[in-house]
Amino acid sequence: MAPPDILARRDPDGADFPGRRGAERALGLITVLVLVLGLWQGIAAIATPQAQRRLSEVLRLDAFLAGRTAAAVNHVMAHDLPSDGWLRAAGGALRWMVFGAGSTQVMPGCGNWLFLTEELRPWPEAEVAMAARAALVAAVAARLARDNIALRVAIVPDKARMVASQRCGVSYAAQAAARLPAFTAALAARGVHAVDFAAAFGWDGGALYYRTDTHWNQDGARRAA
Repeated sequence: MAPPDILARRDPDGADFPGRRGAERALGLITVLVLVLGLWQGIAAIATPQAQRRLSEVLRLDAFLAGRTAAAVNHVMAHDLPSDGWLRAAGGALRWMVFGAGSTQVMPGCGNWLFLTEELRPWPEAEVAMAARAALVAAVAARLARDNIALRVAIVPDKARMVASQRCGVSYAAQAAARLPAFTAALAARGVHAVDFAAAFGWDGGALYYRTDTHWNQDGARRAA
């Protein structure tokens, strides 16, 4: 049999815990505040113009029965909450500070260098898109040439290419590696001259890019100029 003092502490009335009722009231108040905050977030999200446009298309019985109304509400709750921006920022900071992990958009290399995943990954139908863009640039160059204006295209090399030494295991797709020379060649084939920044930068790109940003730093901009 348990000692009498332990039996007393198990008293459901909580007689031996004078702070219990205050803690219960505080917990209840916090719960109410969280519910009110959640309600406000939901109402504010639904009231945004983009949410109204999305919901106006599915506020019908057939859309409700097909689940499209619920899907639209879920999308609004996932993307249009007033706190969405700072919640995502806090989540990203927590992932980075606690686990040293990136996200679907950012991959960490070594030495706290960050790289955009769009510079690293392969893209579907990339060759078709590249040819279309090269043709568009060539059309602009031809139009400018009629006014005696020569076009020089500045192709910015990816940070992942120029700071390869800091990728440290981050995968760099073969398509991404071939993108710069392929686009330069596509422009040259159409008679458009491109400035070779990669050659101007050399292989000291680590000194010319920001560590946690995809852009050139001041030295990089100076070198490009």
